[in-house]
Amino acid sequence: MQRKPDPTSRSGYTWKLGTTRRVLYRLPDILRAAAAGGTIYVVEGEKDVAALVQAGAVATTNPGGAGKWRAEYSEALRGAHVVVVADRDRPGYQHAEEVRQSLAGIAASVRVVEAAAGKDAADHLAAGHRLSDFREVAVAPQASQAGPAETPETLPAAVRALDVEAGEPVSWLEYGAIPAHELTLLVGDPGGGKTSYALKIVAGKGAEGLTSLVISEEDPAEVLRNRLEAIAVGHRWDVGVVLRNVHILALSGCQLSEPRWQRHLLAEIKRTEATLVILDPLFELAGVDEDSNVAQRPLLRFLRELMVITGVTVIVLHHFGKAVEGKRKPDRVRGASAWFGAARAVYAIESRDDGLQVECLKLSRAIRPAPYVLERTVETDPENPGIWRSATFHPRTLRAADGDLAESWILEQITREPLTTTELRKLALGTGRSREDLAGALRRLEASGRITFDPGARGAKHWRTATLPAGSGKVDQSTLPTLPNLAPAGSGSPAGGCPTPFRGAGNLAGRADTDNDPLLGDELQRWRKCQHTVDGSMPPRPWRQPGDLVYRCGICEPQEISA
Repeated sequence: MQRKPDPTSRSGYTWKLGTTRRVLYRLPDILRAAAAGGTIYVVEGEKDVAALVQAGAVATTNPGGAGKWRAEYSEALRGAHVVVVADRDRPGYQHAEEVRQSLAGIAASVRVVEAAAGKDAADHLAAGHRLSDFREVAVAPQASQAGPAETPETLPAAVRALDVEAGEPVSWLEYGAIPAHELTLLVGDPGGGKTSYALKIVAGKGAEGLTSLVISEEDPAEVLRNRLEAIAVGHRWDVGVVLRNVHILALSGCQLSEPRWQRHLLAEIKRTEATLVILDPLFELAGVDEDSNVAQRPLLRFLRELMVITGVTVIVLHHFGKAVEGKRKPDRVRGASAWFGAARAVYAIESRDDGLQVECLKLSRAIRPAPYVLERTVETDPENPGIWRSATFHPRTLRAADGDLAESWILEQITREPLTTTELRKLALGTGRSREDLAGALRRLEASGRITFDPGARGAKHWRTATLPAGSGKVDQSTLPTLPNLAPAGSGSPAGGCPTPFRGAGNLAGRADTDNDPLLGDELQRWRKCQHTVDGSMPPRPWRQPGDLVYRCGICEPQEISA
């Protein structure tokens, strides 16, 4: 054991095992008894071991308690006759079954027993029972089997808050958004982007070296691999590392309500050492009545036990029901309400023109984050739009994203013909764009020189685009604002202050990195569309942020460069 001073602890120290090797309790006694072919009792906790030793038995327990048995512990019991004493609760029966399975073919024999009185071996002996009085148990293989009825004498007593050890702070899979080792629900309409959002998380965790298990009854493995690879390419993550750290079980007929699938899922999580499990979608995987809380609760119990035993984080993808005017999003979650209640985090995912809108409907471990937009850019194969080559997801505030959409909408309307502010407002009715969105968008468009107006009667402004007719290949420079030269000093920028394309914050020298930048050379024309990319020409002051595969225009978004 290692310890270090910790003023927040009651003892004044924090104790940690560090890299110390974990072994069975009272290992020398265990090894001698196993070599002689003796009987060894396996229990949960040192208190039970002490009671059995006092009664004349050889006993041991594993570090960490229930759910922490390792295959290496079984070797220490090779050749022994093992009696596993199960605690009389669900984790206790599950633990006993894991130990029994691990010892199969190693121990000379394995029996599972339980206390004749009380919860555990110490209670059994304290009640005056003998070693021979333990009752034989045929442990059910499924994790969710309930144990015998408990009596008031065996139920735990309440503990004073003062006596509770201070626990670890909340740990996060995605900081401030998705709690680790808990259940998170992603809800949305079919095709609304839930899978894309989940795969972005999976790919990011894979790039960090964490392993994920994706169980999908909606998409084939080839599609999932393609999406993961494209996301890795778009975000400049090591593709090989990402793909090695993601395991896929697709279109396999998985049914979470079946004991054989519960056992298999537990085994696969242990085999792959997964830290994250994606279940997509719930209605295909549940295998029981979707609208019945009674039918769904055993599935939730199984997932809770799975998270306790393995320490994984589980993200379940689920669907909204039909939209009804006045109905809140939490009430639109399809089927039984038990899932919304059991999840520690619930997010609504909605597709929109510029990406995915993410709104937190519930977060039990922290203050709910404000809604935001994952701006999505996908490049597909020219010969097959179903194949992704690269994909990026960049978070933006909802206000900024809505402002961009309002600007694009205004430009689309006034490209056809000049329109007044009043006319734009009338056209916007029913589109979800408010008067404030339009007013702000008009101010930004005018300030950036992308639109101008012709005066009308009674002070009306007839808004029009600031560019010359299409095909001219030029921009009406008289309407553009005067902007400072944003090219870094010494960058060799051409006249007019347009620097050589540079790689965002990763290459602030402004040099063209033709060896490392895939956007240069033959692919120089991949620009974000705007009013300044006439006939596919290069936009003024091109730039891009790290991980963004599309260059942006310095006239449209100059604040990004100055930042």
